[in-house]
Amino acid sequence: AVQAGSGQSVLSKSSAKCWVTGEMSHHDILAAKAKGISVILTGHSNSERFYLERLQYALSSVLPAAHVMISEVDSDPLEIV
Repeated sequence: AVQAGSGQSVLSKSSAKCWVTGEMSHHDILAAKAKGISVILTGHSNSERFYLERLQYALSSVLPAAHVMISEVDSDPLEIV
């Protein structure tokens, strides 16, 4: 099962044996592992960014008078050091 962003609340209702999401708490990961569920974390922001161009197109299609833009300054607030 795949859920962008912080997916635990949605994924916890899934019967999937592997969850791919942006982030989860340490304890939620331990609970999933105890149930035999594999968890793959991609980073909260990274899991959402791939969808922005599709969303921009969809919004522009239904709101032709609107100027739908994707931020060029938004970035992941976390830095790996």
